[in-house]
Amino acid sequence: MVVIYLLINNAFKQAKWDEGEENALNAQRLAPQSPEAFMYLAMIANHKNQAKNAESLARRGLSYAQTGAMKRQLWMVILKSGQLQKKAEL
Repeated sequence: MVVIYLLINNAFKQAKWDEGEENALNAQRLAPQSPEAFMYLAMIANHKNQAKNAESLARRGLSYAQTGAMKRQLWMVILKSGQLQKKAEL
C-alpha cells in the first residue's frame, strides 16, 4: 500500500490528476476502508472542479478515519470543496 500512496503523491505533485485518481482507486480496491484513499480521491476531485464529489468522498473517509491528524486533513478537504462550491455559485 505504501508504494501506491507514493505513486498517488507523485502524480499529485505533478498535477497528473487522472494518473493519481487511477492509483487512488486501486488503493481503495485493495483497502476499501482506508481513509487515505478517500482523502486522495477527494483532493483530486477538488482539483478537477468536482467539489460536491470531493466533499462526499472526504466525508466517507471521515467515517473510517481514526486519528485526529487524518480527520483534520479530511476536514480541510471538505472546507476546500465548500469554498469551491460557493465560488461556483457566484
